[in-house]
Amino acid sequence: MATLPSWISVNRVPGAEWVVENIVYLDPSESGGRVNIYVTTIDENGAPVSGIGVYQDWHDDRVMQYTMGGQTDFPQSADSSFDPKRGEVGPYGVYVDGSSEQVWGMGLPLKQHVVYQITFRKGGTPPPPSDYVTAEQAQIMIDASINAAFERGKVK
Repeated sequence: MATLPSWISVNRVPGAEWVVENIVYLDPSESGGRVNIYVTTIDENGAPVSGIGVYQDWHDDRVMQYTMGGQTDFPQSADSSFDPKRGEVGPYGVYVDGSSEQVWGMGLPLKQHVVYQITFRKGGTPPPPSDYVTAEQAQIMIDASINAAFERGKVK
């Protein structure tokens, strides 16, 4: 995995059926004005897997879509803005239905148009433990995201 922005975290789950294979971040100069989270699901051999439920989760809600041709995408709304320089993280997380690792912290940094491209591989071997986020670290990141939403008046 390439170096990711500091606000992105991967919640590693040993033995998960769906493992985060790759994450690509496209900054405002690369996003082409798009504001999406693209998710791809592949099998053990790298072939696209269709009909897989993928969740986009945020502060107080979530939505599920099914992959077609191994892909689906979710929009990011303007109220997902956050300021990384203040230690904030984006409100969005994505994961596959069932036993899955999770990616958290996505959103629009300072309302800039950015894209996240995430690939989940079925039955894969996760990266080495140095890339793992503990459950405690994941909870801290989720709490920071919720607190930022309270500060912006989005959650009451």
